[in-house]
Order: sequence, then structure tokens, then C-alpha cells
Amino acid sequence: MATSINTNDSDDQLLLSKKVETTCKLTFHGAAANSCPHSLLWVRAPSSSPSHDDDTGVDDDDGHNNNTDHLKDTVIYASSGVINLATSYKHSPSSSSSSNNNSSNIITSVDSTLVTRTLQHNDTTNKKVLARGEAAEDAAAPRSVTGLTWVSNNNNDDKIRKEDGSRGSSCCYYGIVAAFSDGTVTSWRYRRHDQNQNQWREHVLVGHDPQPCKKEIVNDDVVGMGGDDDGNNNNMLESIADISAVCIDDGTSWLVATASSKGIFLHISHVDEDKEAVYSRQIGHHAAASVQLQCNNNNNNNDNVVDEMKECYMFAGSASPRHNKIWVYTIPYFTTTTTTTTTSSSCWVALPLLTINTPHYHGHLLGHQDWITCFSWLDHFVNVATNNDEEGGKNHGETRRESLLASSGHDAKIRLWKFSTWEVVVVAKDDDVSELENGGRNNEEEDSDSDEENSDDEVDIDDLEEEEGEARLIISHDHNIAAGCNNTTAMTTLTTTAVSLEALLLGHEEAVTSLTWRKPQPQQRGNNKPCLLSSSMDRTILLWMEEDHGEKGGGLLWVPISRVGSAGGILGGSIGASLMGFVDAAFSPMDANRIVGHGYGGSIHFWTQQQQQQKEEEEEVVLHGGGGGGGNAIMAEQEEQEADAQQQSWVADPCITGHFRSVEDMAWEPIHGEYLLTTSSDQTTRLWTEVPVVPLESKNSTTQQQQQYQHHTRWVEVGRPQVHGYDMTSIVCIGGGVGENDDEEPCHRFVSGADEKVLRVFDAPKSTLRMLQSMKQQRQQSEEELDQQHPSSWRVERAFMPSLGLSNKATADTTEDQESSKFSNNNNTTNNNGNDDQTMLDNTIVVEGGSSIKSIGELKLPSERDLGVTTLWPESRKLFGHESELVCLDAYRAPSSSLSGGSVVDTTTTLVASSCKARNDVASAAIRLWDARKGKCVGILKGGHRSTVSTMSFSRDGKYLASSGKDRRICIWRRRINNPTGDSPDEEGSSYELSAAADSAHKRIVWSVHFCPARPDILASGSRDGLVKLWRLVEVADGSLEIKELIRFESSQTGKNPITAVAFAEDLLRGSGDDKLECAILSIGTESGRIEIWAVPIFSSNDINVSDSEAATPRPELLCAIPAKDCHYDTVKKISWRPNTTTHHIHGLNEGTMHLTLATCGRDNGVRIFKLAIKEM
Repeated sequence: MATSINTNDSDDQLLLSKKVETTCKLTFHGAAANSCPHSLLWVRAPSSSPSHDDDTGVDDDDGHNNNTDHLKDTVIYASSGVINLATSYKHSPSSSSSSNNNSSNIITSVDSTLVTRTLQHNDTTNKKVLARGEAAEDAAAPRSVTGLTWVSNNNNDDKIRKEDGSRGSSCCYYGIVAAFSDGTVTSWRYRRHDQNQNQWREHVLVGHDPQPCKKEIVNDDVVGMGGDDDGNNNNMLESIADISAVCIDDGTSWLVATASSKGIFLHISHVDEDKEAVYSRQIGHHAAASVQLQCNNNNNNNDNVVDEMKECYMFAGSASPRHNKIWVYTIPYFTTTTTTTTTSSSCWVALPLLTINTPHYHGHLLGHQDWITCFSWLDHFVNVATNNDEEGGKNHGETRRESLLASSGHDAKIRLWKFSTWEVVVVAKDDDVSELENGGRNNEEEDSDSDEENSDDEVDIDDLEEEEGEARLIISHDHNIAAGCNNTTAMTTLTTTAVSLEALLLGHEEAVTSLTWRKPQPQQRGNNKPCLLSSSMDRTILLWMEEDHGEKGGGLLWVPISRVGSAGGILGGSIGASLMGFVDAAFSPMDANRIVGHGYGGSIHFWTQQQQQQKEEEEEVVLHGGGGGGGNAIMAEQEEQEADAQQQSWVADPCITGHFRSVEDMAWEPIHGEYLLTTSSDQTTRLWTEVPVVPLESKNSTTQQQQQYQHHTRWVEVGRPQVHGYDMTSIVCIGGGVGENDDEEPCHRFVSGADEKVLRVFDAPKSTLRMLQSMKQQRQQSEEELDQQHPSSWRVERAFMPSLGLSNKATADTTEDQESSKFSNNNNTTNNNGNDDQTMLDNTIVVEGGSSIKSIGELKLPSERDLGVTTLWPESRKLFGHESELVCLDAYRAPSSSLSGGSVVDTTTTLVASSCKARNDVASAAIRLWDARKGKCVGILKGGHRSTVSTMSFSRDGKYLASSGKDRRICIWRRRINNPTGDSPDEEGSSYELSAAADSAHKRIVWSVHFCPARPDILASGSRDGLVKLWRLVEVADGSLEIKELIRFESSQTGKNPITAVAFAEDLLRGSGDDKLECAILSIGTESGRIEIWAVPIFSSNDINVSDSEAATPRPELLCAIPAKDCHYDTVKKISWRPNTTTHHIHGLNEGTMHLTLATCGRDNGVRIFKLAIKEM
């Protein structure tokens, strides 16, 4: 959330008479996730911003104020180069139905985003040159995120708060480490006690850092040294396949491992208050597809023990054509409370309170026949301790621990490796310490390169599968407690680990992409036994658990107990669904009762565990029934754990969806801003609307909190009106009739353009209107009947996409019959049209499968499969005429005939303006005007431009049309006045003529123009030259029109930043006293993705003389610059203000708060919605 107060310390005339406080908050970011494995996390992350949309400081789920950070289940995923943090909310249908509805949708929505500053790299020497015909979005591909990992120094996140509400740890560290496809590695650290507003701070480990800081970079044992000015190694700048990180001290030092085709790299990132250092080291030179770091807690899980040698496991999976291996390393490190200087030959990095030794290679594990792509570690699932007294008390005790490592890859087989660790504490003299330290260790110089010499063990891999009980690898490690003390004795822990194959899991048919162990949940029945979650490219996610077949002599057997996803080859939606399977899956971190699946197409699916209520009643009988005794109850409970797990059903929740290519255009529903339509190069058009939600834990909230929760909403994709075969380029919503005049354009209609020569017109089906009406009723928290919409007896129930077709077909009558009934003046149909919409709302809602829902509060949001199949809009018309691909659209929405009155200019016809690509052809640069209701071209505007028209804008009253493009010329087309009587115009009466033009209005291509809604004679333009210009249209006495430049200014960023989008808000900021000055609110978007809100001065025609000097005109003032982490990281394609936003004024002149909603879209595949509050101080 950004808050800024305008100030003006210069000698220029003040634009605003009072200080204005502008608050901007990101409320929604919609973008498809990257289709890369290891790019999704579900963790307990701190929430540093208010979790709701209000500004009242509502207490959060746990009863603590929003100003205090707390942990929440957070889904972290990457979309292109952006990292998204999403939390879950419960869909609140209505006040009456939500309390009794136990199957409410759980909606997961993005609350905040992180954008790396390394994307600001201005080095053009290594810039990718696109080949002819290559997709433009591929330019951002080298900067996409390929892997994410979570780091925390708090091993018990759920118990950090004491009973009195205070923190259990004075300083807790959390963080995200991201790997990019160009080899860049960055980290974001969150410190709980940090009082700065921006809690997340980025630190660059590998790659170019545009913000120089005091950083020490050391590269050891890295092949191909040479690097750049930052000390980075060119050999490390390779696409990263996997990344893993752990915290090895109190949070200041992180150990990071990356796997790529160049091998395995280790990085130590040390961030202190006055120092930042990065140490890098290459481990092996063979291609690796996966890596996993795991702290080996051999000190009885007491991480607070200091002055002790600890170690960290590192597992790496090879990427060879066959006979792949799991390389096993240990990385010893020593923590202390006093500053020491270490000069040992085995020391790699020596920090004041931490010493990290050289990694030790112990060997490899064989078995996988293809690439090994994923690991998952289950720590200490068996823990046995024994006490022995041997040799006069020299042996103090023995402890055995068993852990499981799951591995899999492209061979579709999951292998479980059991790590059995024996730990013996021995008291030895000084003479014995040196012998103990050197015993049992492998050569430090031995690494994965020695595997080439040991090829004999690869011959009989199939024979090794049968010997599951035999140890495949022996790891010897010892930990010297109190080493370095002055006494003559030392207590040494001798530890030996034997690695054996525990089980081989067969169930997937394609490559396994992720593995996740479920955390033990002692408070829940059936969750104590180890449970493994696996995702695969075969479109399924499996839950594995071991079954006891001891009575049959088979021992324990791992079997899949549940399956979610699309088994059996069901493809789901046509675009953006999991067509090629799942690349990630994870359990919810809090109670493991939810599952998330990351589809290859970019959608993120959720399932919630549902248990039968009868099971709970049966448990009460068993546990509290008479005659059984306590022992029998416990045995019965243990016997039913497995049965309960197998009978669990998983119910699908709404997905996180979004475009997976550049979002080219968007348009609000023009009357009330009820929904937002976006169109993209991914060949889809998507519909977003607000859904009322409450926090998942709101049942424990107070009555006041529940009342405040009633106004919380989240934006969700509820429809996919168009799924096309061409890349979409533009969209515009039309239709302004609010009465019952059949000559008016109907509501809920849009026109879209793509890389084709045809414009397509779509109408909303009845099913979509019912859903939108339901959402509106839920948001208003009212059971009363809502206002009627336009009569819609001609609308169909839904549409479908025929095989090998580009046009959505209606499921009812033919298109010709629909059009004839739509605009028919037959009086026989008017009797039913008056209440048709209300009748439609009162009808039973029919859902897929033939079932029906009587209550509107029980409406289920569409799933990913439904979005691509059942939410299509029927195509009603095609508009032909252009000779090449469409570029942009704009529309003048005619008001109701009752509001047009006797205007001298016809305002009852809705017009659509379109332009196409002009390849050295002046004729193709013409603009076509369409009457979508009649389906005909009503005008062709020629002679204005010599090349492609890239932007157009109608004035609010429809009198002017502004256009510009590559020729840098701004043309103003004025509507002809051929019908002063106000009667219906003829065909030529809707045409425009060129009335004014500004040649070379900018030095570079003009990307955007927009008329001020409140002042139709004020125009803004943004260009690649980095300037924003305000123009004023002046009608002179002879009837001609002139265009005058009023103001020019640049964005607040340093350097020339091309302006790619401009948009005026509907509301104005007014001056005080006798000053007639008015200020328009103008938003601008740049090529770098930044978004700024400005206040610009506008005057009425008789206020000033345009020939006056610029000194008499106040300069624009920056109201708010949205932080980089909330902005796009690539070009902003479109900016649009939500129409009819509510303005709340406080009593008194020029005092009040203005609430606005701003939507943006960009080339980074994202759609962002911001809420602004402008308050006079």
C-alpha cells in the first residue's frame, strides 16, 4: 500500500490549494502461473499488510490488529517475472445463507506481489534479438522465474505467539529465494521486528544488481571465472532448473543451492545490519535437474544449541540420458556465541559467529532410469532412544532415528530411501579426539566426478531393486561438542547413517514433477501416519500411505489412497487448463486439509478435504461407549486411522487463474462497472467480478468484526466469454440502453478484435446474467429484488464451441432468429419483455450435470473446466471490411433516448471505431465506424493518417474522435451535424470528418490518447518520447476547430521513460475560494511497468486564453507513484478507471474523501486492480 502527500516546494503556482493525501492499495493481481516445476509454495508466511479491503484497521483472524504482523497460510507462486503472495477467503453468499452453508467456496486471491529490481538491467549488449515472426512475449522469457524456495529460522511457526500475545522470538526471519531462467538468483527477506513499511527487502545473490550497495562477492572453485563488474561468474548465468535454501544460524546467513546444466552451485548469503556478503562455490560439473538442502538435526531437535558442529544434507539429482544418480553431500557448519577466527584447511567461509566447512561427498544412490527432478524429506518419523553404560561409563547412550527421502523424476517411479541414523555420545581424552575426528570420513576432494570411474555398479541396477533391506550407502559423521574448550576431555557424538531402499511406488504413467510429505498433525485423527503427495504430467495428483499387510506376510505396502485431478485423460478447459498435467502440488501448511495443484497451463487448483459426519458420531461411540475400556478405544482409533484417510473426499474449490501471455486490452462494463473484461495474446477473453468473502477463521471473530467483514470482496474470474484461434488484440464494451426502447443497444455486449480481419460481437447468455445478478445481490447483502435489466427474452441459456470452429454457437435457435427477435418491434412480444429479466432470476439455477439450486446463496463459482466450456458467450455478429489484422478499438456508448433530448448531434447510436495494420498502405490506415446493432459500417475515415493507427478515443458526448499512431500525428474527427431536428439520422449522418490535426505532436510513436470524461474538449496523449501532453480543442468563430497544447510533463522516474498508456478519471479535484481552476486526475503507465497518478489543471473555455504564457498555468502535481513491487514489470498496455465509482464527501467546502478504482494490464501477463483514496488534508 502506497501513501503520499503532495508537496510543492518550487516557485511555480500551486495546483492544489490544499494538501492531498493519496492512498493506493493493490487489491488484485490476476496472472497465470509459470509452467515450471518448483515455482509454487504453500507456507505459513507473515502478513505485513491489512488482509482486507477496508481502511478501518480491522482485526485479523487471530484477533490481533492488522498493524501487528501474524502468520497466515500463503500460496506463493511465480507468474512470468512476478512473485505473487495469495491468501484464502471463504465465499460469503449472503448474511442469511452463509451461516448455514458448510460447503462455501474457498477463494484464494493475490494480496501482494514482489518484483525483482534486476529486471531494470539496461545492458543492451546481451539483449535478445527476436527473429521475424517470433512472439513478442518471448522477449520477457529470459527473465521469468523458474524456481522458488522458502526460508525460515523459526521451526515452529504456529507457536511464536505466547499466551499473553507477545512474541516468542525477538527476531524471526522469513524469506523467499527465487531463481530465474537467465541464472539470476535473488532473495527477499522479511524481518518481523522491522518497522519499515516495506517489510520485504531484496538481496541479489547472482546477477546484475542495479542498486549498488556494500556487498562482498567471493567465488571459490568455480570453473570459467571471468564475470562482470558485479563479480558474478558467467558460468553461473545459466537457466536454473531447481533451487533450495536453508537458514543455518539466527537468520542472517542462508545457504542456497541451485541446479542447472552447468552443475550444482552453492551460495552463502550473509546479510547483517552493516554488511552484505555472497560466497559462491561450484560442486560438480555434471548437469543436475534437482537439488534439496535439509538440515540434519542430530541434537534432539534443539536448534538453540550453540558451540556445536552441525551439518546440512544436500541431495542432487542428475540429468543423464540413463542410469541417473542421487548425489549425497553433507555441509558441516559451526555456530558459536563468541567471535572466533578459524584457519582450518577444511573451512570454506568464516564469519564472526558462523563457520562453514567444505562440503563432503559421501557417494550416490542408483535406481532411477531417467532425470531425477524432485525430492522430499520426512524428518524423524521414527525416533528410538536407548541408554547403555559401556567401558566404565564412556558410552553415555545410543539414539536411532529414521528419516525418509522421496525421489522421483521422468521415469514415473517414486523411490523411498530410509536414512537410519545411530548416534552414540562418547567421552574421550585429547589423544582420542584427533583419531575420532579423522575416522570414517570420505576424502574431501572426492565429488560427483568420481562417479565416472565407478560404472560397474550401474550394470545391475535392476538387481538392486530386489534388495530393499540392504544398505546402499553408509554415511559417517561425528560432531564434537565443546570442541575448542581448555579442558582435557571432549564429548563427541559418533553418528552413522545407513541409506537403504524402503519402497518403490508405482502409480503414475508420466513424469512425476513434485513430491511433498504431509506434516504430522497429532491433533487430527488419521493424520499421524506418513502421507506423501505426488503430482505428475499424467494429469493426476496422488496421495500415498502405507498399509499393513502383516497378516498376509507382506509387511507394509505403500498404496495410493486418494486421487485428484483429471484422471483418465479428461482434458478440462480448452485454454489454460491442465492439458499437460500438474507441475507442482502441496498440502496446506496449517492443518493439511487442503491440496493445491499447479497445472501446466498456469492455473492453480485447490481441493478441500471433506469427511463424513457419520464418522465423527461413530468415534464418539467408540471413545466414550461403555464396556470397552480405554485401551480398546485407543486401539480402535488406531485401526480406523487408515480407513478414515481412505474415505476422505476432496472437493474442488475455485482456482487461481489468469492470462498466460501478454494482456493487450481491457474494458469495464460501461454502466455500473459491474465486471471487467480482459483480452490477451493467449487467445482468450476473461470476465472478472467482485465476490464477497470473509476470512477462513472469521467464526471466532466478534460481532463488530463480522459486520466489517460484510463489505470485503475479492476479484475472481467467473467467465471466459471468448476462446479464439487467433491472438486477441482489442476489446470494447458497448450497449447503453437502460430502458425498454428496442432501438437502443442492449446491455452486456462487447466487440473484440484479433489478429484477423473480422470484428466479432458477443452477447451475454442468461446463465452469465444470473450469476452476475447473484454476485451483485450478495455484495449488497440484501434479499430484496434488484433493478430490472434490459429485456432479454432473445438471450440464449449458454453457448458452446464447435469442433474446429472459431465462432461460439448458441444452444438455442439460430443466430438469425435471435437477431430478429432481439430488435423486433412486434407488439405481441412486449407483454412478456417487461418482467423477463426478473422471471429469469427467479427461475431455478441449472448447473452442469442437471442438478438445480433453489437458493441463490448456494451458487457455486465455476471451476477451471467450467470456465473454458460452460461460460462462453454466443457470437451474434461478424463485422467485415478491414484488409489486415485489427489493432485497436474504441466505442461511443449512446445514452438512453430519454436522456439525449433534442441534441443537435445524434446521440442515440452506439458507434464502434476500429483500425488495422497499415503496411506501407495509406488506404489501410483508414478508420472504420460501425453500428454494431445493425451490423454495418456507417463511415470510413480517410486522409488522416499515413501508417497504423495505434490508439483512438471518443469524447464522452460522442462529438469528437481522436486518433494517433506511428506517424506521430494526432487527428481530431468531429461528428457531422446533418440533422438539427434531433430525428433519427440517415446512414451518412453518423459519419465524422477531419476537423483538426497536430502534425508531429510527439517525437516518437504515440501509444495512447484519452479524452477527459468531465471535459470533452481536453485530451491527453502519451508517447514513446517520454512526454505526456494535454491538448485543448477550441472552436473558432468560423466553425473550424483548433487543437492547442496546454501542458507537457514527464513521469517522475529518472531518464526518458516511454509513456504507453494514459487515462482520465471521471471525477475532478476542485480548487477553493474564487479560483476557477479544476484538476483532472490522470493516470499514466510506462514501458517499464510503472504507474503514476497525477493531478493536471484544466480550464473552461472562458477561463483562460490559450495564448497566455506557460507561467500562468500551474504545473501538474504527482498524487501517487505506485511502488515498484505493486506495478507491472513489463510494458503497461492499458489503464482504465472503473465507471460510476462512489465519492464520499465530508461536510464542508472542498473537504472529503474520493474513492476510485483503477485497473491496469500489461505485457507481463498480469491484470492489476488498485483502490485509491484521495483525501484533502
